[in-house]
Amino acid sequence: MATPKWATAQDVQEAWIGEPMTVPTATIEKWICRAERRLAREVPNLQQRIDADTEPDLQDTVIDVVTSMVERKLRNPEGMRSRTSVTGPFTDTETIGGDNPGQIWVTPEELAALAPLDTRGKAFSIDPWDPDLVGRPDPWAPKPLPPGVSPLTGVVINAGDTPRGRS
Repeated sequence: MATPKWATAQDVQEAWIGEPMTVPTATIEKWICRAERRLAREVPNLQQRIDADTEPDLQDTVIDVVTSMVERKLRNPEGMRSRTSVTGPFTDTETIGGDNPGQIWVTPEELAALAPLDTRGKAFSIDPWDPDLVGRPDPWAPKPLPPGVSPLTGVVINAGDTPRGRS
């Protein structure tokens, strides 16, 4: 059996909130290995980034993500969609959320937390004082309109000698 690279069974056990854990440590380690393999497929350069040690808290974030992935499996190891219990005339049904009940999966938020630091929050980052932008035409500046064209509708106004609408 493979050995976990990033997280340990102890990480998962310490993070667990709920009833006492009855799952054997070997099973938890097997699930950790599955979670780490899935994470390595989703974020291919993750190990190189950890080894480079240039991103603060990356190793801890990876441990947090792997732990969360395994905790989801621990909360529903059988992969049930819902559970029903009946006591006399009373019925209690619990619906278990998620698209992949009982599976080991990573959320979009967890993947975003593992994105390289130089790609986070850059969608609309514009430096108005950037010297490379000085002197360039403004791509968002309005284009000049030809004479006689309304800036609101683009309709020609008074293009000829006769007012429109009357003959």
